[in-house]
Amino acid sequence: METSYTCAVLLLLSLKGFLAAPANPECTSLDNIISHIQAPPGGTIQCHRNDSCTGITCTGTALAGQTFHTSASLQHCSSPVSMSVKVVVPSLGVNYQQTVSHNDMYEIPGLSGDVPVLGIQEHIQGYLQVKLEKKDQNTLSIGVKLLGGTEIFGMMVYPLEYDVIPEQEITVASCTPGRPTPVPVRPATKPPLPPRSTVHPQPPTRGTVIPKPVVTTPAPALKTTTTTKALPTTSVVPPVDPSLKCKSIDQMANNVTSLMPTLATIQCKRNADCTGVTCSAQTKSDTPVKFAMDVTLHGCADPVSMDVTINSAEVGLDHTQTVTQNGTYQIEGLQVPIAGYSLPAVYQVNMARVNNGMDVKLVLGLSYGPVQYSFFQLGEQVISMPACSTDPGTPSRRHSTDKHNTMVIVGAVVGSVLGVALLCVLGLLIRRWRKSSLSVYGDMQVLMSASNEDFEPLTV
Repeated sequence: METSYTCAVLLLLSLKGFLAAPANPECTSLDNIISHIQAPPGGTIQCHRNDSCTGITCTGTALAGQTFHTSASLQHCSSPVSMSVKVVVPSLGVNYQQTVSHNDMYEIPGLSGDVPVLGIQEHIQGYLQVKLEKKDQNTLSIGVKLLGGTEIFGMMVYPLEYDVIPEQEITVASCTPGRPTPVPVRPATKPPLPPRSTVHPQPPTRGTVIPKPVVTTPAPALKTTTTTKALPTTSVVPPVDPSLKCKSIDQMANNVTSLMPTLATIQCKRNADCTGVTCSAQTKSDTPVKFAMDVTLHGCADPVSMDVTINSAEVGLDHTQTVTQNGTYQIEGLQVPIAGYSLPAVYQVNMARVNNGMDVKLVLGLSYGPVQYSFFQLGEQVISMPACSTDPGTPSRRHSTDKHNTMVIVGAVVGSVLGVALLCVLGLLIRRWRKSSLSVYGDMQVLMSASNEDFEPLTV
């Protein structure tokens, strides 16, 4: 009896020690990944990790009801770090298996179809893109995206963007000298892309579905000592202030006025105290649509803010919003049909104060859950701004900014907001007046230029 009691106690103590032992960090990381995996729009998904905690396997259904199977297995000790990926969609005849590397994009043969984009049937091709970046010996940054790409108005865009594995850091086992380091297999469909620090796609050149990098010219850093040659002043823009106090706002008004001449007529002028602009626009369509917009900047507020108003009686639009830093704002009443979804128009503003001015980033696009579409992005940049004075003759405040230099922020927001307003209206009218002229394509490329920089998902 005593022996049985002793054995029972030892068994309980052993079990307690087992339960109290810390979990394998690699397994915990994969469990965390699985908990963040979202089902595709209108579908389902179930995932589990393998016994070695080096990969996961998922089964589910997609939007149209097709069953799919996918798996991913890490080779974190290879050079470079790689991952074996398998995608199987029986109903489409897709059986894709590939070893992928950091920031490369791969076409998935057979994963394609025709879906409505901006009200028109477009051919969508599926692409896979991953982020695999070793942070240290035991930490790996990972992210997997499934992208749907198509050519619209002469350029490659990606109306579908689905985060299979949201970008995050995971724990991996330490690599030993004896651990194998296989070299990733390079497919014929992999584009020759330069190394990048994001998992976002590189738009290919027109006429091919193989993505290639787009050459972009970044905006020059703004300095208070730099003089920029203004565009010719139109009759609707007041003369440039001789004191140059309003030069930035006059320059911005001219730039917005000359935007998209083939698609719309736009007229902008600054207000009397140079704190904002008033614009009117009319689309050049079979059914013209008129817009009115007013933007007022509060440059010496803390934080800096802008009042944005957009009105259109033709489409029943009446939008008023105060924009501050780090905000995403939806234009109520404006939606665009993309790939079977009606996506709300949004503009994202990130503004942060730094020692020598303001750090600004602007994103214009459409977003709803996993479906995201970025049309325009002003890359992150620092704008130098002297401090504002609380009153004439008094010391300046620590966290305030000068009106003249913050006009650049207004210009970017005005262009973004007006651009998305025009884009949404064009989406409603495009079936009746879609033109084939190169000038129309050029104007749409201004609106739909997919940024090569980090795209922060827009959420509303």
